[in-house]
Amino acid sequence: LYLSGLLYLCMVAAGITVHYLFALVGMIPTERPSLQEMVRFSIDYTFFLNLIFLVIGSALIWLHIRNAEED
Repeated sequence: LYLSGLLYLCMVAAGITVHYLFALVGMIPTERPSLQEMVRFSIDYTFFLNLIFLVIGSALIWLHIRNAEED
């Protein structure tokens, strides 16, 4: 419990520090993007990169499970 509290305290301190550093440099956006800008689906290069890494990740998991069964 002590370690969890300490980690939480460090995360909060890091978040506050980053917030005020960004505010000091003036990098906090003044207005939020609209919902239309945030929620969109398009088939572009990120879609294909996600598919490629999904295949790679699935292959690595399959290899791990197959090797664990042989041991």
